[in-house]
Amino acid sequence: MQVAWFWILACLVALSGCTFNGPEVSGPEIALGDNVAQRSTAYAPLSDFAPRASPFTVAVYAIPDKTGANLKTENFAEFSKAVTQAADAFVVEALSEVGNGTWFTIVERDSIEPLLQERRMAMAQADDLRQREHALGEQEANQIAHQSIDEEIERLRQKLMADFQNATPSQLHNMPSLDQAMDDLKRHELSLRAQIAPTAPYDRLSLPSTLAPMTIADYIVTGAIVGHDSDVISGGTGFRLQNIGILQRVQKDVITVSLRLVDVATGEIVANETASQTVLSTKRQGDIMNYITLNKILEFESGVVTNEPRSLALDAAFRLALSKMLLDLDTDMF
Repeated sequence: MQVAWFWILACLVALSGCTFNGPEVSGPEIALGDNVAQRSTAYAPLSDFAPRASPFTVAVYAIPDKTGANLKTENFAEFSKAVTQAADAFVVEALSEVGNGTWFTIVERDSIEPLLQERRMAMAQADDLRQREHALGEQEANQIAHQSIDEEIERLRQKLMADFQNATPSQLHNMPSLDQAMDDLKRHELSLRAQIAPTAPYDRLSLPSTLAPMTIADYIVTGAIVGHDSDVISGGTGFRLQNIGILQRVQKDVITVSLRLVDVATGEIVANETASQTVLSTKRQGDIMNYITLNKILEFESGVVTNEPRSLALDAAFRLALSKMLLDLDTDMF
């Protein structure tokens, strides 16, 4: 009996030493960038490319998920996608690092509709402000012109009244009547007001644009996530001695992406690359169960599951594809 307990305790210690490696409280460290992509011997770090004197302007459009794969679960239906639906963020980040940011000037295209909407709003507000300023300017000019005529007519009226008051009877005899003189003054006033220039119409085309024109890209960077293969490799090892068991399983998934560089002027696909990266999942588990007495059971279980983030593999795949694409380009053309 003592020998049996000795073997049970020995196996328990060995089991705990092999499997009792719990995950850190803070979780796995997720670090995007070259650290994962550099595992491939074909990868040239993007920041190591020689700097360019004049960058190319590129537009990154949506990088769709063409796999349609959902997360794989064993106990319930899962409708979440297996890979991110915003893969263009990885491509933008990678492009911004080529040659330490000297290769490409990146313009927004994934959120082009909100961008255009904001520009339309800005131009509409600026146009409304200009139209108000134009109307107020014309109104002020008319008011100044009419005020000048009012002052001129008032001066002539006062002169006319003074002439009639200071005129001798013989002069009054040769002068028109006061009513006729006032009628002549009124006609003169109407003639002066008719000479005021009409309000100039508002013409937005004659004014400079309120916003600078949007930058047109030299090249389009596009592509897709074309493959997500689960259980490419799946296996494990384990053993059980009486009621003591140890199990280790390994599963490998593969993510495949495609990246294209398209010349905007001609529509020609200048470069095209496909790259793959693996996602490893490991599971280590051990358990022991034994009867101490007739009514008491000793049970112990320990294990850890490690899943590599798919985002790391996806980022590395896009970096690898971009690196290979730039290395294969004809430097005389590009």
